Amino acid sequence: MKKGEIRTLAIFVFKNDSLILVAKSFDKVNEDYYGRPIGEGIEYRETFKLLWKSIDDFKNNKLRLVPEKLFDLLRDPN
Repeated sequence: MKKGEIRTLAIFVFKNDSLILVAKSFDKVNEDYYGRPIGEGIEYRETFKLLWKSIDDFKNNKLRLVPEKLFDLLRDPN
């Protein structure tokens, strides 16, 4: 992607009770693992593993969810 270029992304959140489907990836800059819902701009030949993860794993900081504001949308209103 060129500097200053804006790219449209789409994220798909599949939720089953207290689980969401995420791709587990490694952040080389922060040197930690994170989960992200499938979608976005997946590059050609990019590989990832999909997992059903408990929302509590993100709430308890066992795994970081990106984009960061997504967790606020997934919180149980009760």
